[in-house]
Amino acid sequence: YADGKDLKAREMMAWADTLAGISITMAGASLGHAMAHPLGAYFNMPHGLALAYVTPGTIRYLHDTGVDKIHSLAQHFAVGEDLQPLPPTPRAMAAIERLIARINLKTPLREWKVTDKTVVAMSQTVAERLPFIIGRKARPEDTEAIANIYRQVM
Repeated sequence: YADGKDLKAREMMAWADTLAGISITMAGASLGHAMAHPLGAYFNMPHGLALAYVTPGTIRYLHDTGVDKIHSLAQHFAVGEDLQPLPPTPRAMAAIERLIARINLKTPLREWKVTDKTVVAMSQTVAERLPFIIGRKARPEDTEAIANIYRQVM
């Protein structure tokens, strides 16, 4: 990111992206990926940027709903010493938010002309697509929770 001419760094990022794609193919995608797709479709937003917007909120939501994998993931998240006193999930969220800020990806969704009307439509799209993306049907309360995750970054 810091030096676009650093071909070794670009190669390693491409390799990391390839491994992530293989992982998603093998294990399935996450709620964050399900939420990133409508941002791309409605606003022509790059998928990585869309993920940056929704990842902290989806981690918080999954943590709050007791998803065990989030607790396990957060425990293994490598971050700087100053975040060590935090519990695992808040530590992971803080580290992700710092990374997003450090590489200047964080701007409010409203700058992409996202409105509450499109948030409702995108949330319904996500809820309808969940069986295909993460293997389970959405409950009615999921649609509102998804909308609230989008609203957190508006």
